[in-house]
Amino acid sequence: MPPTTFRSQTPSPNTVTATVPVGNYPTGVAYDSANNDIYVTHIGSGGSGVVSVINTITNTVTATVPVGNGPFGVAYDSANNDIYVTNQPSGDVSVINGSTNTVTATVPVGDYPFGVAYDSANNDIYVTNQISGDVSVINGSTNTVTATVPVGNYPEGVAYDSANNDIYVTNVGSNDVSVINGSTNTVTATVPVGNYPEGVAYDSANNDIYVTNAGSNDVSVITTVVDTDLGITAPANQTVNATSPSGATVNYSVPTTDPDDATAPQATCSVPSGSVFPVGTTTVKCSVTDSEDTPSTVSTSFTVTVLGAKSQLQQLGSSLDGVGPGTSLLNKINTALSDLNSGNPSGAKAVLRGFINEVRAQSGKKISKVTASTLIADAQRIINVIG
Repeated sequence: MPPTTFRSQTPSPNTVTATVPVGNYPTGVAYDSANNDIYVTHIGSGGSGVVSVINTITNTVTATVPVGNGPFGVAYDSANNDIYVTNQPSGDVSVINGSTNTVTATVPVGDYPFGVAYDSANNDIYVTNQISGDVSVINGSTNTVTATVPVGNYPEGVAYDSANNDIYVTNVGSNDVSVINGSTNTVTATVPVGNYPEGVAYDSANNDIYVTNAGSNDVSVITTVVDTDLGITAPANQTVNATSPSGATVNYSVPTTDPDDATAPQATCSVPSGSVFPVGTTTVKCSVTDSEDTPSTVSTSFTVTVLGAKSQLQQLGSSLDGVGPGTSLLNKINTALSDLNSGNPSGAKAVLRGFINEVRAQSGKKISKVTASTLIADAQRIINVIG
């Protein structure tokens, strides 16, 4: 007889491959990616609140974790390997350590907490409170409530939109969805949907939000627009002459960007336009922020170079080729530069005054009046910079 060949069987898609018994009235479910576990909230014996931990390899319950009264929603915090469970009648949230499957904290929240979602960008947990009509924001590192955000009437479902850093909350009583900005924890939009909206989920591939409407037997699709046109263009690098020992006042055009906004957000720069810049090169860093964009902050930089007395003397000397009688003016500039290099500013200023007197004497003769006026202004400015 020929040898028997055994083939592994691959389950058909979209079929139930296992049924795992848990406790009474299972409600919330979340996946723990660190430990390959599934957490299911349900009611235990005697009405106690319990979370069953299911191993995804064996599809068996490996642990049961007692939590608060009436557990419902559950979410996984990937940053801290924690699981958050809303306990409705007791008005709190149980925090389960994913490694030990023990409750490490109980966080009081609003009245009758329902849904829970994890914000990976800010390491926050958002909990909808049905009776109090708000959302509690729990810091994932400290397990404390850092903000309470009023939303619509009777909030239930909650989902996190990673592309826009927004949180979407369904409000059963007002038939709408509140959009919370994850950076500011404020409601930025209210979206009317179907009748009695409950569940909500985020589609990361298409940046869409899906809302189940129990009263109208349909699903609303909210299309989010990822605004990515926030930009900033640096002003051109500038080189200016100092006008005093302190440097020079420099003005530049402050960059702006988002064309979608009626009023474009204004950039802030490390050294504001109109400031006195010291002698030397200063790097100015500018950034602009718009919470509606991704990324929400963009930056750029440019340089401002302020020339001191020595650099200005060198420039003045290079402009004197063929100006005036012989090399008398150039010799004076070289002497003034030598005095500065040797630590004799008073001598340099005296030489520059003599330079000015000679230029005035030659104005309209060996030197045109226009050129003379420019040379005198340059020399006087250098005297002011020397101080």
